[in-house]
Order: sequence, then structure tokens, then C-alpha cells
Amino acid sequence: MAMRENTFVMPSSWLRAIRPRRGGVPVEFSPATTWAADVATLVAKRPSLRTSLTDPQTPTDIREAGLAHLDGGGTPLGAAAVVAAYVGPPDEFSRSAAAVFADGWVAGHGLRFAVEAAMELQGLGYGARWDSSSSAGEPVVRRVRGTEGAGAVLTRVRAAVAAAPEEDYRSLVDLLGHWRERTATHRIVAAYLAPSEAAWVEEEMGGHFGGDDWRILLMLASVTTVEHAETLVGGHPPWGLLTDAGLLHTIVDGLGVAAAPMLVRWLDRFASSADARRSLLPVIAAMPTDEAFQALVERVDGRHVPAALSEASDRFPRRAVRLLASAASRRSIAERLRTHVAAHRDAAAEVLPALSGAAGTRAAAARVAAVLAELDRRVVAPPKALPPLLVTPRGPPRAGPPANRSSSRGCAAPTSPPWPGSPGSRRSGSTGPAAPASGAGCARTGPRSPGTSTRAPAPGSTPSASSCTPRSTSPGRLPPAGAPTGPGTSSAGHRRSSRGSGSWSCP
Repeated sequence: MAMRENTFVMPSSWLRAIRPRRGGVPVEFSPATTWAADVATLVAKRPSLRTSLTDPQTPTDIREAGLAHLDGGGTPLGAAAVVAAYVGPPDEFSRSAAAVFADGWVAGHGLRFAVEAAMELQGLGYGARWDSSSSAGEPVVRRVRGTEGAGAVLTRVRAAVAAAPEEDYRSLVDLLGHWRERTATHRIVAAYLAPSEAAWVEEEMGGHFGGDDWRILLMLASVTTVEHAETLVGGHPPWGLLTDAGLLHTIVDGLGVAAAPMLVRWLDRFASSADARRSLLPVIAAMPTDEAFQALVERVDGRHVPAALSEASDRFPRRAVRLLASAASRRSIAERLRTHVAAHRDAAAEVLPALSGAAGTRAAAARVAAVLAELDRRVVAPPKALPPLLVTPRGPPRAGPPANRSSSRGCAAPTSPPWPGSPGSRRSGSTGPAAPASGAGCARTGPRSPGTSTRAPAPGSTPSASSCTPRSTSPGRLPPAGAPTGPGTSSAGHRRSSRGSGSWSCP
């Protein structure tokens, strides 16, 4: 078990958004079986596709190829033209739509077609035609340096390339080699689609990206050395790096545990926002190194760090015992150590001999031993020593609303005090609460006053309304029956309290 704590195992939750690479963590690729219907649905939702392609300012070869692809035929250029027209502004293109188009390329035309369409896409872009007679531009597809919004399409094609059989993969590498001769953008995209070609990645690292965040992000998902990643980030990370958990997982897939110190540096230098810290800290917590765990211990008072440290402790319980015990001179860490040892007593017992045998860790061993001794002194009470209420399981909940307690003895349910001015209130001219109907029960329905009591009817008796007398909620005796009425008294001559609500009691 201890060996597992020194081996990096990528969490399965990371695979959802990772950019797969050949030789990295295995990720299956299978086009959706409904790709044809999905593509048709997307095209139907965007009738402006034909408007963009038929615009006079869209080059003729792009127009013809794009329209032919919409009609069911076409070439890789036509497939790329349709996606370029569909993409529009980068923030309007969803990852799910990208997967639909890429799956259609692979399933409908083959992987080689999909790779060529992805490379053709790098020369197309979506723009607007402006003229002096209109304040709004018409969308057109034109040739540009690259289509930033199509990165999600490239990621899906990259997953298909990574999962291709070896013979097909070598053929695709040869194809990409020819495309690399076109432009610098095509070279970067080729390295992104086949990041296992280390020579291509190394060659691009010698180029100048000119602050182009999109190119930098593609290269960060392709590098295999910490030096290359540090060079690309420099003193200012590209936009979206620290909030894109999938990209961070991809970087770790390429660099392995060597990425841990770099990630800690990024945490200290760049992760000022809550989103960035929530993306970066779980990645550090997954690193199976003492350095990564110690970094979390030292920063435990920082935002979102306690949750990451708890996650790392559960993932690496033995490492947590060692390093928490060494830092337990801090009160917050000492409390965390006690909680952790209580949850992982076997791991603590396994680590304790090694801590006791080294001179530098004997203080840590003493802390662990003290926690274990404290746990051993605790006596667990057997069930028979506990009150029945704590050990007897409760029955199933009763169906329906709970019974009214006051009506369980045959009395009317309590009513809330009348609002001033409402029927039955003093302001409306009422002289007291209404008497319960004949045959109603005898339960107190108002607040109890000091010195008063409530008596239930005798078994078998049926009280009537005449046998119930109103009583005040204020202390004191009720006036005798037949006393004259006056201000503040009921029709029966009983004075009502000016405080609270009246109630009825039965003899």
C-alpha cells in the first residue's frame, strides 16, 4: 500500500476534459452513433450558414466547397468552411457542438479526412462584411491566420489520433508533416494533434508566439518538460490557463509528478482568483510527493487549501501521518493530525516504527503515539449499556399529517389569536372567544397562565358547551358565575384578559 502513495494515478474524473495524447493516460475514442442526426440538427438551427457561404465576399473555392458539404458531399476544405461559418465568435461555440462536427468527420469520411479538415480550418475564419450603408455587418468566411474558436474541434480530432492503430497513426504523422510546411500556425496545430512527436514540439519552442494566448495554450497541452512549460508561461500566464482544469490535467499527463513544484509556484504567483485556486489546488493535492503535500501544509491557512489538504490526506494516509505529525506544533495541524489518525489508525500504526527510529522524527513519533494512546483509552459502550432510545431503531414514518394533540382527547384544535379589528377581536366589538360546539372536547387551547390547570373530562362523560367556561390568560381567579358584565367582560360576566388570547376550560 505504501508504494501506491509514491505512484501517480490520474483520478478518473480528470478524463472528462483531458486532451488525450498518444503514450499518455489511455482515453477511448468512439464517435457518437447519432452523429448524422446531430449534425443535421446543428445545421438546421443555424440557417445563416448558407448566408455566410453565399456572401459575395466569401472566396469562390470556399463557397463551393462549403455548399457541397452541406449538401452531403464535399472535401476537407468544405467541412472546414462549414465549421468556420458555424463557429462565429469563439465564445459562441460549445464543446458539444465541436464533438458533433468532429465525430461526423471521422465516422462519415474517415480519420484522415478529419485530420485534413482540422488543418484546413486553420486557414479559415469568421468575419463580418461592413459597408457604409449598414450599421451591421454580414457574416462571411474568409482566409485568416487561424480560427481560435475551433480549438474544441482540434481537441476531439486529437483524441481520435491518439487512439488510432499504430499503422494508421504513422500514416497520419506523415500527412501532418506535409501540412507543417504551410504556415507557423499549421506547425503548431500539427504538434498539438501529435504531441508525441517530440521533435515537432521542440522545434516550435524556439519560435516566437508574440503573446498569442491561443497558440501558447495549444503548446502547453503538448509539452513534455517543465522547462518548456515554464518558458511558455513566463511571467504572465495566458488567459484561461489557471481556470481550465482540463488543461492543467493535460499538463500533468505530459509532465508527470515533475510538474508539482511548478504548480506550487503558479499557485503562489498567479492564482489570485478563487476560480484559479479551485482548479489548481486539487491538482497539487493529487501529486504523490512529499513536496506537494508539504506545500499544502505550509499554506493551510490560505483560501481553499484546507479542503485540498483533506483530499490529499485521504489519498495518501501514510504520508499525511508523517508530515502532519512533523508540523503538529501548530494547533490547527495538531487538530488535523488527531482527526486523521482516528480515521486511519492502521496507517498511523504502520508509520510509527519508522518515525521512532529516526532521530529527526522522534518528536513526530511521540505526537502520533500520544494520539493513538488517547484513542486506546476511550471505552466504547456496548449497546446494552445505552438507553433504549439510542439503540432502538425508529419505526417507519406515519403516513399523513401528524394527529392534532388537542383533538386526540375530543377537543377542538387551538386557534391563533384574532387580529385586532377582525371578527372575534375586542376592537371589532366581540366580548370574548367563541365557545366550543356541543360535544367538543375539553383541552386547553390557549397559553397557560400561572396558577391555572387544565383538566380532561371524566372517562365516559360528554361535556357540553354550557359546562365549559371561558378563562383568562392572565393570573387571578375568574369571577363567579352570574356576576354582572361590564367593560372588558364577556356576555357570561367573565372578564377577559387584555393580554394574550382567551381560552376555554371544562370542569
